[in-house]
Amino acid sequence: MNLSQFNERKIIYLGLLVHLIAAWFSSGWHHPDEHYQIIEFTRAIFSQVEASSLPMEYGAQIRPSIQVWLAWLVLKGFGAIGLNQPFVIAFLLRFLMGSLSIVAAVKLHRSLEFKTDKLKQIHLFLSLLAWTSLYVHVRFSSETFSAFFFVMGILPFLKKQSGIAVFGGGLLLGLSFVIRFQSGFFLAGLAFQQLIFEKRKFSDYAFILLGFSLSLAVGILLDRLFYNNWVFTPWEYFNKNILQGLAASFGTEPFYWYFSQAFEKLIPPFSLILIGSFINLAYKKPKSVLSWTLWAFILGHCLVGHKEFRFLFPLAFFLPYLVLEFWDVLWNLSQEVNHKRFMRLMDFLFMPINILALFVVMLKPAHELGNLYRFIYDGLPENSTIVYLKHDPYLSGPNEAKFYLKHGISRIPYVVQDSSAAVSSYQPNTFVLSEEWNAPQLDGLKLRMVYSSFPSWITYLNLNNWLERANCYKVYEVEQ
Repeated sequence: MNLSQFNERKIIYLGLLVHLIAAWFSSGWHHPDEHYQIIEFTRAIFSQVEASSLPMEYGAQIRPSIQVWLAWLVLKGFGAIGLNQPFVIAFLLRFLMGSLSIVAAVKLHRSLEFKTDKLKQIHLFLSLLAWTSLYVHVRFSSETFSAFFFVMGILPFLKKQSGIAVFGGGLLLGLSFVIRFQSGFFLAGLAFQQLIFEKRKFSDYAFILLGFSLSLAVGILLDRLFYNNWVFTPWEYFNKNILQGLAASFGTEPFYWYFSQAFEKLIPPFSLILIGSFINLAYKKPKSVLSWTLWAFILGHCLVGHKEFRFLFPLAFFLPYLVLEFWDVLWNLSQEVNHKRFMRLMDFLFMPINILALFVVMLKPAHELGNLYRFIYDGLPENSTIVYLKHDPYLSGPNEAKFYLKHGISRIPYVVQDSSAAVSSYQPNTFVLSEEWNAPQLDGLKLRMVYSSFPSWITYLNLNNWLERANCYKVYEVEQ
């Protein structure tokens, strides 16, 4: 691809189009928290609900509510004009997050310095069109929403501004913390960097703290409205998850786990370059704002026992810049040790691999349940019965995805019966949900497949019978 044909405006428009497409197709969620602790929580605003009908974070009052209120505003606003289709609403929430992410990525791009215009152009392209960036940008998750405010809030510190600018920075950084408390690792690194190396005027620190405090006050007020009592959710989160060990009950991993996961998930051997880019940052710019904030974020998460790779998603906003910095180091090193051919090969492969991964991210659902929900909602009559062979698709643990439920659809587990009673026990509009590639053999039932989460042509790629081991949602109509 010849990037010289793309100026900044064209790259931004192309990025917006790609984010629009990805927001539509990236249905479902990366992690259930993305849905159950945001969209499902809005039910507590619309009406009185029992705490037991929501994830345990609601009863424990450890979930900040600011993003829940945003989802509620979108639901309320579009509901007022008669738009209540859940999949359209979910798409709009993802596109909203994708649009905000583009704004943050472009603002960050304009605040950074580059050796050449070509590097600057490549950086903007990767900031909006790298597969890692796109996947994170369109997630309506606390990780992405918090990262948006952190990126916007750190800009005055990258430009070394003072006064009202750092007040705005403190306000935005406070919102980042209010949305996701783990961004406190970012803020701790920034605080130490400013105190040790910048040595600002006292008035600047006062402005920063004032902005942060205002955001914290907004978060406390919104949580008061959401939980119907005064609660300081940052403390409740720390007390229950860390002091009482609630987070560790979901599993713990060793200190180095994030590095091994990054190598595996970010496409080797390029993942080595991604990891090396953070090491290069600390080596080349040990006193910089980015070095202190990003490494504090990484090490802070490494020290916490319970680890999930999504916790590091905010770093995706900074990856393009760090990778380009490190790539330049590797290219210069290859000249000295006569490994230019290797770097040329890496240079040649990087863009095609990114484009291939970009198309996968752009067109693939984040979770297959998203497309299954859409088929059930749009394709089955209201009085249908879903007989599931393994799991109720609308339950994640004890939590029910009521947002996507269609009125009149019932779900029941399959119970083995003798063949003479099997057919007569099911009424018309009965459907069987299987989670295996091969069609189920149920005594006395004649089944006709009406939905598969995998396309039929994929059978031609069934090497070593991997489809028999894959999770595949299929819906069969029970023929009378």
